[in-house]
Amino acid sequence: MKQVLTAIAVAGALFAAQAYAQRGGHGGHDSTEHAHTAAMLASSMPADGAVLAQSPRTLTLVFAHPVMLQTVALNDEAGAAVQGATFRRAATASTTYSVALPTMESGAYQVRWTATGSGHDMQGQLGFTVE
Repeated sequence: MKQVLTAIAVAGALFAAQAYAQRGGHGGHDSTEHAHTAAMLASSMPADGAVLAQSPRTLTLVFAHPVMLQTVALNDEAGAAVQGATFRRAATASTTYSVALPTMESGAYQVRWTATGSGHDMQGQLGFTVE
C-alpha cells in the first residue's frame, strides 16, 4: 500500500511539473493566453529578424487591437541599453506606436515591449540586425 501511495505522489508531482512547464513557467497563464499575447503584435518595422543595410530611424509596432504601450526598451547585442530611443506613453489606447531611434552602429539589437489591453498584460520582443 505504501508503494502505491508513493507511486501516486510521484505521478502527481510529475504531472504538476509538466503542466507548469507547458505554461512557460508562469503560474496562472496557460499557453492559450501566451498565444493570445503573441498574436496581439500584428507587425513591426523593422520586422523581427530583419537585416538592415542602415540604422532605422523609427521603430513601429502595430497591434491587432488597441493597447496601452507601457514600455519599450532597446538593447544592443551586449545587452546594454541603447540611449536616445524616445518613447512616450500615450494617453489613450492605440493600434500603432512609433518610437524615434538614434543612429545605431552595426550589430544585433533586441527590442522588448510591455503593453496592456483587452484585460491582459502583454509583453514581447523582437530582434533586428544593422549591417
